[in-house]
Formats: sequence, structure tokens, C-alpha cells
Amino acid sequence: MTALKGTATFRRFFIGGQPQKGFREKALRSINARRFMPTKDAEGVAFGWVPLTDALADHLGPEDVFVGELVCLGFRRDEKVLRAADVRDELKLRVRELQFEKGRRLSRDERAALKDAIVFELRARAPIRRKVAELVWNPEKAEVRLYGASKQMAQACGELFARTFELAMEESEVAGLMVRLGVDLATLKGDTVPLSGPIASVTMPARELEAAHG
Repeated sequence: MTALKGTATFRRFFIGGQPQKGFREKALRSINARRFMPTKDAEGVAFGWVPLTDALADHLGPEDVFVGELVCLGFRRDEKVLRAADVRDELKLRVRELQFEKGRRLSRDERAALKDAIVFELRARAPIRRKVAELVWNPEKAEVRLYGASKQMAQACGELFARTFELAMEESEVAGLMVRLGVDLATLKGDTVPLSGPIASVTMPARELEAAHG
């Protein structure tokens, strides 16, 4: 559990509100309603909640989610890897076979329909790429830390979080953090300070940080 050990970089989000008192029972039902379900043959991507300690589990109990005052979840995303080259080669072979059978060239619509059928077939047996991010939510601080997530994965996780808890996740970028700390961005001309990206991976200039904290 990298998240609970705190040994990896993370993306930080602020939560737009506080959960209601006694929200745990309702939250657990909502989490399980949106737990991870494997992809179906025709689906390319599937995602959902899993226990932080077991990405293969199909149910989450209170012991899987609540650690003291923290809410801890795994966000699993499976994607079937379908190579464009495989689709192209299979389409070329099938077109050649059908044109020989029909004694004519296939129309554009026939090619499109054939390609859709090939994608469906290949996706059903395509290998799966699995990624799991670790989410730790501190309701008291209205803060979420998301470990091991790309920007695209973090966005999907944020959307699922909003549907699950009816609370929005707002990523705190460097510029936003500076404003919260009272730093005047106009005074930073000449400094090399990236103003985007997860704040956990960026360092403020020491003099500005000291000034912001008084």
C-alpha cells in the first residue's frame, strides 16, 4: 500500500464540500454499486473501485475502505489492447477473400461494416492492460491524494468519485496553491516555476514559500 506509506509521488485534490455525518454506510453502498466489473467482449475499457490491498476482489467491506478517519480506495482501470496493425492486416486478408468470392471490389460501406466486425472479434480476445491507482481521502482536511495515476486516469477517477460521493475533486496545481498561500504570481517574473502539474512533484522557491507562511 504505497499510499498509506506515503513513499511515492501523488496528485493532490481539494474536495468541494464535506460529507454528511454518518455517511459511511451510504458511502459503502455507493462504492460497491460502482465497484470494478470486468470488461465485456465488446467493451474496450472498464473501471471501478477495488480494495486498496486487493485489485482482484469483487466486493468492498468497511475494513477495506475505512482506515481511521481516512477513506482508502483502489481505482482499477482495465483496457483491452487492440493494435491497429492487427486490425489492418486482418481487414486486408478478409477483403481479399470476400472480393475473390464475390468477383468484385467491396464498396466503402461493406469495408466499413467488415472493419467493425473485425474490431469486435479481435477485441473479444485482446490482452488486457491493467492499471491501479491508490486514493486516500481525508474528509476532515477536504483533501484527496491519488497515487500512481496519469492525468487521464486521474480525470476518470475524479468523475467516478463525484458520482460515488456527490462531491467534486479539484486538482490543486502549483498556481492554485500559490494563490491559496497568498503568493502574488506577478512577483515571480524571472523565476523558473512551472505553474501546472501535481503540486506534490513541484517545489516552490524557498523565499516565496517562507513569505507565504509568514
